Amino acid sequence: MHLTTKLELSGTEAIILGLAKYHPDKHDRITVCSLTAKVPYIKRLKAEGLPVYVLGMPANNLWQVGCSLPVYLVKLFLLLKKEKVTILIMHSFLAGIMGRLAAVIARTPLVIRYIHNMELDLPSRIGVERFFKYITDYYLAVSKGVKKYAQKNAGLKDSQIEVIYVGVDQGVIDGIPKKLQQKRAELGFRKEDKIIGAVGRLTEQKGLIYAIRAMPRVLQKIPQAKLLVIGNGPLRNYLGQEVERLDLQSKAIFLGARNDILSIFPVFDIFVLPSLWEGFPVVLMEAMLKGIPVIASQIPGVDEMILPGKTGLLVTPKDHEMLADKIISLFKDTKQQEILIQESRANIERNYTAQQMAFKMSLVFQRKMSN
Repeated sequence: MHLTTKLELSGTEAIILGLAKYHPDKHDRITVCSLTAKVPYIKRLKAEGLPVYVLGMPANNLWQVGCSLPVYLVKLFLLLKKEKVTILIMHSFLAGIMGRLAAVIARTPLVIRYIHNMELDLPSRIGVERFFKYITDYYLAVSKGVKKYAQKNAGLKDSQIEVIYVGVDQGVIDGIPKKLQQKRAELGFRKEDKIIGAVGRLTEQKGLIYAIRAMPRVLQKIPQAKLLVIGNGPLRNYLGQEVERLDLQSKAIFLGARNDILSIFPVFDIFVLPSLWEGFPVVLMEAMLKGIPVIASQIPGVDEMILPGKTGLLVTPKDHEMLADKIISLFKDTKQQEILIQESRANIERNYTAQQMAFKMSLVFQRKMSN
């Protein structure tokens, strides 16, 4: 069973789908469980024939979450027993708490915590993970950066954690038709517009404020440039105010949350990921497979995926002037664009497919269940 807090349209859910869809042993029964009722991803999971359970735990009010924990802990315990779960993989912090408590009561044989991001960002979370490691059979990390971070904060030994790089479903991504001109027209762009794309929740982590601040410098050299942001989140008003302050209303467009992100990707001429921290961003790999040259922050996880000048360009986090200069130089260097497009796609095909991810995960299952 793959357990997560909510089934949003995000990297976590793409990882779960890839692991389930390409699990090599077809005799195994795989299920997915969401603690909360926020499940826009559920249709895609069910389309692959996966049983999906939704416990319906409240997601927004912390007081309600705290008061309802015992009720949903019992529900999860009963589900583990009903499904006769032998391996539980937890993909988020709250799921990690609930899952391990329920698994102890249910005596689930193998309990794995798969860490996707720099999640131990508060003293309280660090304390929780340091306690829960004693009822965790094994840890996985999506990148070396996340592994090192988890070891430092949770006090894990090398023997307790290993890296399984996440992978993307190339068949699904390649199967989405490239309706470039149609999508540009739908979104109101002209043929001559140069589109800088960014995708992610509008939070501090994603660093989109620096993409906005890079635009005045970009426009001095590339006046037809436009920034297209896909995603929603708590910083929407703040980012909108920055757009107004810089007089970028016609140059920075927010599409909000979309369920057709991959079909919009071909509109992008360049993809930027100015994040302050990441695990191993799925969206970056998706952009590479869609043939978009990428510019991203030089941060742990991302710097494992990108070889500068070959599979992408790296910039110092929070340096919007450097980001602007990289965007300008890449727009002007079509040969560099071609190199990045070809090499980045080849890198994903060689090293970061959903099939590889699922196969390596199955080896962990076999090794740990035989111990």
